[in-house]
Amino acid sequence: MYIIPPLQNDELFESWLLKICLYNDSKLPYGENGRDLKISDITLLNSREIFKICQVLRNYIDCDFMSIIDNHTLLPYINPFTDSKKIFWKKIKMNYFEYLDNAKTYHADYFNIRNYKVCTHCINEEVKNFGEAYIHRIHQVPLNFFCQKHNSKLKVLSKSNSYEDINLYDNLPELEELSDKYLEDLRILSNEIHYVTNGALRSFTIDYIKMIIWIRMDEKGYINNMLIKDEFYHDFYEYYGHDFLLYVKSLLENVNEDLYDFKKLHLVPGATKYSPTQVILIVRMLFESGLREFVAFSRRTLTYQKLHKLISLLKEEVNINLYMNPGTFSISRNLYEYLLESNGRL
Repeated sequence: MYIIPPLQNDELFESWLLKICLYNDSKLPYGENGRDLKISDITLLNSREIFKICQVLRNYIDCDFMSIIDNHTLLPYINPFTDSKKIFWKKIKMNYFEYLDNAKTYHADYFNIRNYKVCTHCINEEVKNFGEAYIHRIHQVPLNFFCQKHNSKLKVLSKSNSYEDINLYDNLPELEELSDKYLEDLRILSNEIHYVTNGALRSFTIDYIKMIIWIRMDEKGYINNMLIKDEFYHDFYEYYGHDFLLYVKSLLENVNEDLYDFKKLHLVPGATKYSPTQVILIVRMLFESGLREFVAFSRRTLTYQKLHKLISLLKEEVNINLYMNPGTFSISRNLYEYLLESNGRL
């Protein structure tokens, strides 16, 4: 018999498992061959193991695997920016467990959290309401330095090498690296991060995101003969300022994102790693209201017409394998090569 604490709103899945371990002699119910997992196993779990844990825990508490993935992990923020070469070229053979594990491996830096961020207001409320606090998953996304609920700066936990050593009640230091000069810009960026982490791009692939960005750039005159014009790069740097971009890059040091590599914007598959931050910054430059306007634009009738017109043209002109279903858009190397050689506008 296990003691299972309730899973709280936006609680990081690993934080919840830690509490289960601490309440049950440092063991975690697993259900395979009757064995238990230990605290040291928590950060190493793959998606199939998480599924099996959920199956066992359902005997004690309402524990749905998909709800765990969508509401208690960083995967909703990572998945839309995962390279299609790694994931969607295997769309027929690959099951959902492999998809999640590849996405997690592809952005492993996001899951190797060195210092947990917390909101002291959340901690005080949770202790009052539940008797204990917990780690919020949305606070842990790189470049998110604000609690949206309390509109306050996050604080950082003392560096810890073990989940067992985490203490939410330490004398928490401020995030000293935050510059007052860019505080409002970072707050806007945090709002976009919250929007994505809460599932706004759940149905988007990186291919689909890039195609929508290209359609928008084409409308703004940044595309010529399927190539990005120099004016786009000039306007991007002018919009944000070189100093701000360098500052953001310094904050991303632990996750190794490259804000200056625009080769991945080109309609060619196989880029080694996409930068979620770079994509968000590009979207904010192209759409006045940021990601919310981007999502609305993607559902616009004229946008669909341009996508379907392009697809129809390519089906007629090129012998390709095309895969498309509602909410996703993935195209083959032949189609990409044709796009690069095309002389027409979208």
